[in-house]
Amino acid sequence: MMSRARLYRGLLAVLLCFGACSTEEGGGSETNWLKACDDTADCGSKYSCLCGVCTRTCVGDDQCSTEGGKAMCAAQPSKSGCASVAEQNVCLLACTTDSCSAGFACVGGACVPNDWNQDSSGGSAGNGGAGGLADAGGGGVSGLGGTSAGGAGGSSEPAAAGMAGLGGSEPCTPSTVRCSVQTGRREVCTASGTFEATDYVCTTSLTMNGNGDLTCAVKADGRFLCFHPESTDAKLLFSSDTATDVPRMKQLQLATAAPPRWTGITFDGVLASNTVTAACVGQPAQAFDLYSPEDACALTSSGELCCEVLTDSPSSALDVSASRSAVCVLNPSGIQCNGSALAGEFAQVFTYASMGCGLTADGSMQCPPGLPTLSGNFLEAAAANQHVCAITLGGEIRCVTSDEESQVLTGTYTHIAAGDLASCAIRSDGTTRCWDGMTFADLAVPADW
Repeated sequence: MMSRARLYRGLLAVLLCFGACSTEEGGGSETNWLKACDDTADCGSKYSCLCGVCTRTCVGDDQCSTEGGKAMCAAQPSKSGCASVAEQNVCLLACTTDSCSAGFACVGGACVPNDWNQDSSGGSAGNGGAGGLADAGGGGVSGLGGTSAGGAGGSSEPAAAGMAGLGGSEPCTPSTVRCSVQTGRREVCTASGTFEATDYVCTTSLTMNGNGDLTCAVKADGRFLCFHPESTDAKLLFSSDTATDVPRMKQLQLATAAPPRWTGITFDGVLASNTVTAACVGQPAQAFDLYSPEDACALTSSGELCCEVLTDSPSSALDVSASRSAVCVLNPSGIQCNGSALAGEFAQVFTYASMGCGLTADGSMQCPPGLPTLSGNFLEAAAANQHVCAITLGGEIRCVTSDEESQVLTGTYTHIAAGDLASCAIRSDGTTRCWDGMTFADLAVPADW
């Protein structure tokens, strides 16, 4: 998820609007989503003009959920006129086998322009296998989502379950490293300018408790590891190697380490827990967050809000974030948190010092008065009691503390989680980085995670 966009004009833009804007699968004349464009100004405040169409970059379906629940996050193959968006994911229409309009094909669960279905050598993309890595935030942050359908490559081989994406062997800059949205494995760009897969399975989900001393990372194949990041050696607490009674997970949050009290979304998309007794446990879910070891707030797969700690909770929501002293809910009209509200159109909600903050549709940060915030446009944000951090459009991380001290973490990141003692993020190569919540000194993490 790098820069926002370069224009891709001409026939593709016309086809995109003709094939997508008028379909029932999403978009439409009443919004700018998937309309043809020549400039971001054509898309209003909510979208960017990417490859001639009004949409947004994404890392998971949850970031496309504001498009009426019928959008998905799909990887876009490199095209000569759209180089700046190459190797990124964009929100497209979700589809069934025959629901796309003329000029589009249903590939990996997304309505994709036929022109995008060709790899750089001219081969057609094959059909993707079904899967999904829909993910949710924990520890007060909106989570890194995956996608709800399998990917398509340059052959008819189905993509690995749990990931999604399109494209074949697109060209790349030698030594570039990324995580494949098709297989969940790290890929390295070779001297010949094509990506080559490695055996390393990328970390795709990351959560932290409010203190920041319980961090859980989940890999693309469903394995998980919970640990305490420390200055020298990370302390291992709970893992799929030892907890054989815990299923493969998409996302996992640990409330306590001894005994391990866990809640998460399984690899097949069901909310599971050995502690929480909410009515929605055992049901399909797209997101959740813990309020306490025994209480979770979750969004079901149909968008219904399940949150027993809220006596006046709305029946549905777009996102939810919880901490030890707050439950904040995002709905179409804005953010509601502990009786206060922020009005407007938001893409993410997160708790910050027991109050509700959010990223607007264009990525700007809004919080109640008195909280230090970051200016600019961001892809994702996370906060604890004493600091807030966010991922910029270029992929680096910017933070500010309650004392208004600023810090920049260079690199390229795809997901972030925050706690009082420590914060962590997933790099674009699928590895985890953690740092002290106040000094920003790097902390040790388990090897290969």
